Amino acid sequence: MIYFDFHTHHISNDPEIVGLYNQIIAPDLAQELDLPEGQFRSCGIHPWYIEGEGISQWGRLEAVAQSPEVLAIGESGLDRLAKTDWKSQIRLFEAQAQLADELGKPLIIHCVRAWDSLLACRKRINPHVPWILHGFRGKAALAQQLIRQGFGFSIGFHYSIPSLRILPSDRLFLETDEGPADIRELYRRVANDLSIPIETLADRIKKNINSLFSLSY
Repeated sequence: MIYFDFHTHHISNDPEIVGLYNQIIAPDLAQELDLPEGQFRSCGIHPWYIEGEGISQWGRLEAVAQSPEVLAIGESGLDRLAKTDWKSQIRLFEAQAQLADELGKPLIIHCVRAWDSLLACRKRINPHVPWILHGFRGKAALAQQLIRQGFGFSIGFHYSIPSLRILPSDRLFLETDEGPADIRELYRRVANDLSIPIETLADRIKKNINSLFSLSY
């Protein structure tokens, strides 16, 4: 059985685990780019790490994003708790959303206390590629609103069980993010909370990954 880790900062050599390794485009963050065969990347300018106007970061992102092993743009996003200038956050988020559309690659989103702004951006951009919320832990009312707007959801080890149970199964992904835990443990926990066999969950997520990234696992 294959376990897909939708958003991780830890490279795995385990043949059972297929990871989407998150590369943050930031001047002061060293990023390991030499991935084992069968592993993939997303790349983006995180709202915590915008330097100035983000001009040098943007140039690097445009170059890196062309790589075939880069399956998605992000994590990008909006964060009201970040020290970064809000206008710069909006500008670079929307630029990354446009880049994702141009490249035909999904957008992975970090959002903290900025849901109304995120929805306003989505309305302005009217994207043609999926937008996936990573590390989603919001309550069921927020989940319902975002479901209606067409978002996908990546769930980590901290999540709302009522929200999990209403998420569309064809828009669900699982992730470890920066945590040290094994993705297999998250699969077991989510399968238990959904009252389904882990094999059923793994098959559903495999189909979601194949559909999202045009893969053939």
